[in-house]
Formats: sequence, C-alpha cells, structure tokens
Amino acid sequence: PNMDRLAAEGVRFRNAFVTLSLCSPSRATFLTGRYNHLNGIINNHTPFPADSVTFATQLRAAGYRTAYIGKWHMGNQRGQRPGFDYSASFIGQGRYFDHPFEINGVSKPTTGWVDDVSTEFAIDWMKQNRDRPFLMVVGFKSPHTPRGGTNLPVRLRSLYAGETSRPAPNAAARPSYQNPENKSRGLADNAMHLDYMRHVTGADENLGRLLGALDELGIADDTVVVYTSDNGYFLGEHGMGDKRHIYEESLRIPMIARYPRRFGKGTVVDEMVLNIDLAPTFLDLAGVPVPKEMQGVSWKPLAAGEHPPNWRQSFLAEYFREEGSVPTLVGVRTTNAKLITYPGHPEWTEVFDLAGDPYETTNLVAQSEMAGKLHAELEAQKEAVHYGMPLISRDHQSRRDSFYRRPTIYGTWIMIWNGATESWWKPSDYHGCKVLVDGAWQSINWNDEKHIDAYCQAIRDAGINAILVDFTNGFRWEWQAKRVQKFCQDNDMKFAIAFNPQGGKTMERDCRKIWETYAAPDSPLGKSYLTKDDKPVVVLYTTREGYTNSVAVNGEYRAKFATVWTSGEDSDKDKWGWQLEPQVGPVASTNAMFVTGSVKFGSPRTTTEEWRRHLSWLDYGFIIARKNNPRYLIVGSFDDVHERNAWLVADTAAAEKGWQARDKDGSLSRDAYYRRVREWLQGQPSTVAGGLIPDGAYLVQNANGQVLGAEQSRRAPAPVILKPARESIENLIWFYHLGGNVYRLIKLNAAFPVAAQESKVFLDWDSEADTQRWRLEKTDRGYRLLNKASGEALAFSENKAVTELANPTKPGQYWTLIQQAVISETQQK
Repeated sequence: PNMDRLAAEGVRFRNAFVTLSLCSPSRATFLTGRYNHLNGIINNHTPFPADSVTFATQLRAAGYRTAYIGKWHMGNQRGQRPGFDYSASFIGQGRYFDHPFEINGVSKPTTGWVDDVSTEFAIDWMKQNRDRPFLMVVGFKSPHTPRGGTNLPVRLRSLYAGETSRPAPNAAARPSYQNPENKSRGLADNAMHLDYMRHVTGADENLGRLLGALDELGIADDTVVVYTSDNGYFLGEHGMGDKRHIYEESLRIPMIARYPRRFGKGTVVDEMVLNIDLAPTFLDLAGVPVPKEMQGVSWKPLAAGEHPPNWRQSFLAEYFREEGSVPTLVGVRTTNAKLITYPGHPEWTEVFDLAGDPYETTNLVAQSEMAGKLHAELEAQKEAVHYGMPLISRDHQSRRDSFYRRPTIYGTWIMIWNGATESWWKPSDYHGCKVLVDGAWQSINWNDEKHIDAYCQAIRDAGINAILVDFTNGFRWEWQAKRVQKFCQDNDMKFAIAFNPQGGKTMERDCRKIWETYAAPDSPLGKSYLTKDDKPVVVLYTTREGYTNSVAVNGEYRAKFATVWTSGEDSDKDKWGWQLEPQVGPVASTNAMFVTGSVKFGSPRTTTEEWRRHLSWLDYGFIIARKNNPRYLIVGSFDDVHERNAWLVADTAAAEKGWQARDKDGSLSRDAYYRRVREWLQGQPSTVAGGLIPDGAYLVQNANGQVLGAEQSRRAPAPVILKPARESIENLIWFYHLGGNVYRLIKLNAAFPVAAQESKVFLDWDSEADTQRWRLEKTDRGYRLLNKASGEALAFSENKAVTELANPTKPGQYWTLIQQAVISETQQK
C-alpha cells in the first residue's frame, strides 16, 4: 500500500531500466551516473573507489548533509561510505537478523530484522537533520536471498498463506546459450514466489515508516522521495532465477518519485529512464551543476509533465561474466525491440519484437531487416557511451571453460582407503555395508578398477559434476585417484584433492605434489582439475586456526592454488564438509554450502549412539541450500559408510543402527539417500501428495506456548518434553507424509522419530512400526496428532508430551504447527 500511496501522490515511471543488472554495479551506476565499463564496478566483489564523483559528493559540496544507511554491498567494503557525511551500514550482503552495523566505520551490534533496523537509523538521522538540506540514501536488503522462514520477521511469515502466484508465462523460453532440455530447478515454485512477496511487503512497510516520519517532521512537501531497485529479478521466467541477463524481467526496475512542490499527483511517464539518470536528476532538482562525465539525463521535465521531443529512443545494456551461468553480453533496447549479442558467440544472438512479444518468447534473429537495424543502433550506442570491454579480474581461462557456466557446481567426496590405516576396517563386510558391482553385493575394493568406475558412474548419474578425493589420511593411492580424475575428464566433470596440511607444516610440500601429479594445466588431465578464481583449488581439512595458518604459508606451489576449508568439527559459513554440528546445522551462504544426512554428536570413534543419519537432515540442508543458491554445493560422501555421510547405493541391513540407511517410512533401503540426492539435484524432491501440510520442518506448539523438544538428543529412547517456544533448530520437528494424512515426525537434529507407547512419547530408532506414525487432523481449534498404533492423541502433562484417549473436547490435544522450512506442494509427485 505504501508504494501505491507514493505513486498516487507522485510520478510512476512505467519504463525504468538498469544498464547492468547486478547488485554492486547497478548501485555504482546510481551513484556515479556512468556506465559500468567506465565507473570501474563490473562485479560484486570490487570496493567502490573513494575518489569517485557522485551525486553525494556534489550535494555535500553544495552544503547538503549526506547519509547512507542500510545495504551498501560493494564487495566486503568496510568503513564510512565514500562521499557521505554519515553512514550506518553493514558489510557485504549481511544477514537478516541481529547483524552488526558500522556507524561511520565503527562496528556496533544491533537487534532485530535488518530492514527494520535500517529504517530506525534513517528516521533518527532525519530527526537530527530536519532543519537543513539533506540527502539520505536507504538500502533495504529485502527481497535478496536467503528468503522466507526465519529470514522474515514473525509478522510476515504466514502472510499470503494459501495464495497461488501467477505462473511465469515464458518459463519455457530458455536463453539461446542454454540446452533447452535443462530443467528450471524449481525457480517458478509458488512457495518461493510467496516468500519473495513477503520480503517485498516488508520493504513496503518500512517505506511507509519513512513516509510517516516525513509527515510527522513536517518536511514531506519539501522532500523528494524516490523508490527504486538495483535490478529486476527472474522468478522462473525464461527458466531462470537471479538477474544478470538483459531480458525484461531482469532489466526492468520500479521507479516512483514524489515531490509535492513540483510533481503532479498520479502522473504516469512512459518514456524510458535509466539508473544512470538518477545522479543528474538529483543534482538538477537541487540546482547543482551536473558534472560532464555523468552520462545520464535528468528526468525532472518528465516528472513535471513535459515530453521532451529529443528524449532517448534506445539505450545500451551490458553484462560482464563474473559468477553464475550468464555469459558476457551487450545489447540494445529500443522503445519496441531488443537485440542481445554475446561477444564471441554470434550463434547465440537474439532479436525480439517487444511490441508484439513482450515476454520475449520468439527469437526473430532470422528477420534480417529488423536485426540489421538493431545491429546498427547497437553500434551507434556503443560509440555514444564509449563502450569497451573492461579488464575482468575473474574472467580468465576457467571462465571460458563451458563447465563453469552452470550456476551451481555440485560436488561430493570420495575417500580412498585400502584398509591399511584404520583399526576399525573390516574388509569382509565393511561393517555390514555392501555395494553393488557387476550385479553382486560386495565390500568395496579400491584396488579393483570396476569398483572405482561403478562409483564414479553412479555419482555422475545422480547429477554430481565435481569429485573431491580425500587424502587426509595421506597421499598413498595415486593410481586410484588418477582413475577418478580420468573419469571426470571423460565425462565433463571436475576433480580436486583434499588433504590435511598439518597446520601449514606440509602445505608447500603437499601443494607441490598435487600440482605435479594432478593440477598443472598442461598435464594430460590438468583440464579436469577444478578451478576457483582462476586457480586450481585444494580443500584443506583442518581446524579454522589450522586453515588460517596454512593459507598464510608463502611458497611457490602454495601460491598456485586457491584454497577452501573443510573440517570434521565446526559448522561455519562456506564449509565444504565434513560434518555439521547438530546445534547449528547447514550454514547459509551464496558461496559454498555443505549438506549431508549425517547428524554428528561425537568424533568418528564414538558409538553409533553418538553419530547417525536421517533423510530429514539431508532434506533440510537442501531446502536451506536452495534458498541461497550457493555457487558450490557439496553433498556428503559417496563411499564412507563409517562416517555416516554416505549417500551411495548400499546394503546396510547388517550394519549397526546408526549406520543403517532408511527411507522416509522407516524401512531399510538400499538407495533412499541416493534417490533423494538425485531428486534434489534435478529439482524434483518427491513427496506423497494430498497431505494437510507439506513435508518439512515445523515448531509444534501447544496452547501454553510450549513446543515439542527432547530431554536429550544423543541416545534413544529419550523422553519428548515441552520447552519454551523459540525459533531454534533444536526445536524443529520434521513431518513426512506417508499417505492418508499419516505422518512420521522426526526430531530433526537428533535423527530420531517421535514414537508413542503406553502413553509415553519418546525418541526412538527408525523403524516401520506404527508407534512411529501419526494421523494428522485439522480442526478450527488447531491440529490433532493421533498415534496410529494406539489411536491415542498427542497431549501434554506438566512439561512432558504424552498420549491419552482421544477426546475432541480436551484443549490439551490441539497443537499449532508453525512452518519453518518445507518442500513445496508444487513439487509433489
């Protein structure tokens, strides 16, 4: 309603665009009024130059007080924001809750939802500067990923529940450089759309707070307010997510302006305006000279109701490949047509008639007359804006490899053991777990080429495209690793080595070994070695301190590698493995995330009571990962059953309970984990349709505000108790629908199902028993859960969960289910 209010009281630009659809570059263009090939910001990791000429520097020189508040995101730039007297901002993308802000460069903790906090800083600053001319820029994080669930304030989490968003009308119109058979990976997902809208609503609320503050301060009539965004966004259109491209959904932005003293109410402008126009417009409105280097044009006359006869009829749009799957491109948009070219790839060229085909579904590149005119216009625009291909620090050899065009690289671990190093090794049965080779269930034998090939083939078929070979136990099995690397090279996959650098002591020596044996680009298999930031990558298995010490090592061969971190202990951001702490779970990141079915309480040599696995933990990790779309997603281990990370096809019937692989219904399964990983990587996690609620994680809350928890999660049986309501992974219960509204309930970070017997409710080992199944009923008073074995209802007595004879008149048998992370209904099969 507040955006609507602003438009009703001011000017709405129906055709507003960015010149490069990406976060940091677009903000740099807003500030400088210059194209990104000239202003120096062409990616999301470059700090904004402190000596840049911006509308803020010019207004400050003219006597305005200037402030930047909220999201800045020019890489991880710290300190006071260049050109502004005052800044209250955070580093990088930040997080949605309780994120530290830098106040004029000094870090300060904050509490609450980040956009609410930004708004509070903004209102306080306006109150202090109401009596003098000021410029204030407020950047909201919403609706950037990660979205939904605990990334939203409670007031927004159930907003739009039950609503259905409009499906993308052009989801099947894929980019010319993509394989048309590629799946869209759930990008048109209704639940994702609703979360996006919830975040936009949060931004709208805070816009309303800012407008209300201007009213209360009595300065609304004399203040220009502009609402806009740094880029558009794909929500399944063209089968895409994110932005970067110059299709309409990515290129278009909202732009609404209000200035009661000068702009008419409810004005609609159809002329094309750009993000480069904001800087000269602000200066024009303030009566401050516009620097000659600014390439935009003031839209003050458009907002005042005029229609300049020489207003732009076309503009150049650009993008320079850095991350993701979108290649470098440059194009021209006119009032009714568009040309998109991909330097070096004339076969990908696209031409669209926007008047007759606004969703850009039909490529008219073969129509020579239209294409010829647009090519001529593109060349004219290139000359007008001094277009040139800038030097791109991350667009080197690895970026030219088509492998790196995929938006996410999916990796998994292989640990090659011959039984010589581990005291627990039992080659006769591998602790009761066997794998299928040549049609027979056998103990894995890494000295048999057929076994190695079978593993690699299954990994590829699941959708994994990078294999990490784990040498943390020493560099002993070179020919086996070479066999894996050769498979990767033959199947358009990548390969990398993980090792323990002993706190840096062996870093240079081991890097030399890897370079000479596996990673040198001119070696026979070198092209198959995984690169990151244009260097081959090594995965360092060590503590955080050990990692810091190892990367600090100076040496000829150390310098040849990019490094990433993995550990058997901590849960932390950008971790590539090897375990997740149950109190933390998967850590959200757009860079790297690790997901696994393993729930770890102790070290590898503790009993299975202390370390076990469950499909729900794997599903939860994938949900968090999909909300963040990390560049690298590492999935457990494909072979190490002992570590319980394993998601391979294996017969675990003879294994101990903690190592057994069981399906959603509790039954033993040879391939449940493998199927689940494959489904997620294909964007189609299967569920049983028709349930009252979608599969996923919930808080199960009673009328007293308490939620289901556990007395302890390390061993079974453990009593289920009631705990104070708190949004924590410790309190999440996972629901799997089995059909007919019968569900299994899993204490998520314990990997134990909730069972009931003799009125007691407890956590137990997985099985197919009806004591672990619950029939869900929905009433006006809430949900009831009836144990399938006894028919009794889940209730509570003091601080413990119990079952009692089902009685619809008893309030203690009704529960509220608070959705936290779910598999979308639209993906059910």
